[in-house]
Amino acid sequence: MKIEHGNGPKKCIRCLRTKKEALQEHLSTLTPCDNPECPFYNDIILAIEEEKNKPKFKIGQPSKPKFKIGPKQ
Repeated sequence: MKIEHGNGPKKCIRCLRTKKEALQEHLSTLTPCDNPECPFYNDIILAIEEEKNKPKFKIGQPSKPKFKIGPKQ
């Protein structure tokens, strides 16, 4: 007999949602799961904290103007 390690639960026992569905719902409201026995509880808490601490804007490379300033023709 061969025993393999699993990837963890696929769905929550209480709400019957997948991990992706649960994360989407809780991130949209920024509220944690009310069931501490939920298998995705810690993942939801971490995702909410990351969302709250995400910067409001992103500083990137400055863009060059699309027009040229030069002598009048």
